[in-house]
Amino acid sequence: MKKHLAILAVLLVMLSCKSTTDFQTFYDNHKSEAAFSIGVSGAIARMFIPSEEKKLLGPLLKKSGKFRVLVFNENNRSVNKSFTRFVKGNDYEQLIRLSDKKDRVDIYFQEDKDEIIRELIIRIKTADEFVILACKTKLTSDDLETLGTNLDVSMR
Repeated sequence: MKKHLAILAVLLVMLSCKSTTDFQTFYDNHKSEAAFSIGVSGAIARMFIPSEEKKLLGPLLKKSGKFRVLVFNENNRSVNKSFTRFVKGNDYEQLIRLSDKKDRVDIYFQEDKDEIIRELIIRIKTADEFVILACKTKLTSDDLETLGTNLDVSMR
């Protein structure tokens, strides 16, 4: 019995000490391949957003934390495949997919058990660029609906 309790205690400590998010690991693994990569706190990112966009993106900006961006010069197939495996393997759900000829935008999110969206990831693919933007959030479905209304986008 003591052995089982000790193993359980070790597992709980390991889980509680998990300091990197799922996307942080992906970011760390691929930032060396990127032409440009940056991680910025939400407060700093908000300083550079024009006031018109701040009004439109209200809930997202108020409830966002760290932003991370990876920019690849070319549509890097290996990173794209790795990203696809990453979102499938880490329980991200696709929120939106927009396509126009060879250009594509995908927005993924990850919820916690309380149905709070903890992370939004945007993948933008064009013929000559591949960009991934991730944002830590604390959004609710109501916040997404407000955001969709502000942007004049139907979420249903």
